[in-house]
Amino acid sequence: MKRVALLSLVLIAVLLTGCSPRLEFSITPNPISVTFETEEIELEAKVKMYGFGSYKIEQAALEILDDQGEPVFEEPKVYDINKTVTVVPLGSIGKPVPLARVGMSDLYDEILDGEELSEELYDELKGKTYTIKITLTGTGNPSSQAKLEFK
Repeated sequence: MKRVALLSLVLIAVLLTGCSPRLEFSITPNPISVTFETEEIELEAKVKMYGFGSYKIEQAALEILDDQGEPVFEEPKVYDINKTVTVVPLGSIGKPVPLARVGMSDLYDEILDGEELSEELYDELKGKTYTIKITLTGTGNPSSQAKLEFK
């Protein structure tokens, strides 16, 4: 009888340690294609959930990295989310979840060192690829990346 109780206790401990809530996401669309006319990009996430329990998402920090992996913005752009979700092992959420809207004017200010965007300056960006990285803060700190391509 003691063995059964001990085995039951070990089984419960193993199950509970593997059940803490976890969230993974990927940014969509990926790659993100922009043109001279693009004024804003809307980023969404495809989300996967694992485990059981509450998962708090406080903020989303957005970084743009150049082709050398260096940040374009001095500081990440931070968006307050402040939501708590109940995580159940459903796998993927079918519908993409809105993450952030990025105004291209802010991005151009940083990339072009404050110069006003013109077609000539945009032509210099054509063919370049940057990386958008988003990190969620809260219960965990998952992050995801997507390519930003200038067409």
